[in-house]
Amino acid sequence: MSVIVVIAESSPFTGRLRRIAKQEVVGLRPSFSEHGLNSMLSRLNQISLVVITEDVPLEDVPDLADTVLDNAPEVPIVMVRDKADVVPEEAKAAGVWEVLDSSASDLDIERLLTRFHEEIEAEVVAPVEPPVLEAKPLDQGQHRVIVVVSPKGGVGKTTTAINLAVALSHRAPLQTVVVDYDAQFGDVASMLNVSPKHTIDEAFGDNAVHTNLVVKGLMSTFDRRLLVLPGSESPAAMEKVSSPQAAQLIRQLSEDYSYVVVDTGSGLTDEALAALEVATDVVFVTTMDVSAVKALRRSADLLDRLELLPANRSLIVNMADPGTGLTTEDIGAAMRMPVDATIPRSTEVVLSVNVGKPLAQAKSSSPFMAAIDLIVRKVAGEEKRSRGGLFRRFS
Repeated sequence: MSVIVVIAESSPFTGRLRRIAKQEVVGLRPSFSEHGLNSMLSRLNQISLVVITEDVPLEDVPDLADTVLDNAPEVPIVMVRDKADVVPEEAKAAGVWEVLDSSASDLDIERLLTRFHEEIEAEVVAPVEPPVLEAKPLDQGQHRVIVVVSPKGGVGKTTTAINLAVALSHRAPLQTVVVDYDAQFGDVASMLNVSPKHTIDEAFGDNAVHTNLVVKGLMSTFDRRLLVLPGSESPAAMEKVSSPQAAQLIRQLSEDYSYVVVDTGSGLTDEALAALEVATDVVFVTTMDVSAVKALRRSADLLDRLELLPANRSLIVNMADPGTGLTTEDIGAAMRMPVDATIPRSTEVVLSVNVGKPLAQAKSSSPFMAAIDLIVRKVAGEEKRSRGGLFRRFS
């Protein structure tokens, strides 16, 4: 039988749940160490719901949600708050599904428990394989916004975004823009060996986005084909930019340019979520590291619940190593989508980053560029998804 886990200090809500719920209710204290919480959660089977009560400080919720999802990646998390009806953004980004008012009636609580129980039972009894989504053909005049996403750093996300942008610029010279939306550690300019005179924060006014004519004047050029909107050297520079402004910039650029490639920061940052509001395509990048795959899966699930996942999705497994214990099929199953390309570790890629010369610039025939070319063709609607991805010797 499934159990409901309540994370609470001394909230009376725990007692109400035990009285109303038909399932067993297990209480855990948030003051336990992370190791203690992990240990206790790992011993509980078939968790159907996790409730974080109103006496848990809001700033502690993201870490608690992360610990829960490490042990039960599929479980829904509900917050209880006093006089609240909207999930705070930081909690939503951490994986919290809903918020319930602490003064909710017993009937409201019973309805919530019934709904989540029925959803879990439906998934167990009748699992449904999601359809394989092919890239929609690029209509004449239709422009693409491709957002490259990974919740973990160090997986090759920026390298992928840069090479994808360079490859697309060979198809559409001066009609391809790469936008550095990594507000904390934006490296697009340095990886392209570009010394910008202006940075992306200058594209925003007090409450608006400057016109495309002004924004174009802020761009640098790489290889006389690719337009670059570099990130700022100061992590604080983008703090003044609201999410609607960040989305509007990408929307404006997509009106004037055939391809807009957006490199995002690690995790689901405000800028990443804003770009995904406008995206036509998303490229997920991961390594064969269990924690990286789990984090990416959680991010994809959250984006799906927020309705921020575009129909055209690609998955790249980078820096593949056959000795990790994971296979391409394992990762595809975890992500619920086929792997488009599996790229082995390569010193050639590292060297290209260090010297600021992307492999796409030289039209390299490396496995890395074979993967990039596949994504390029897929974005353009020319390539159907291969079953199991490229380079299956790692599977």
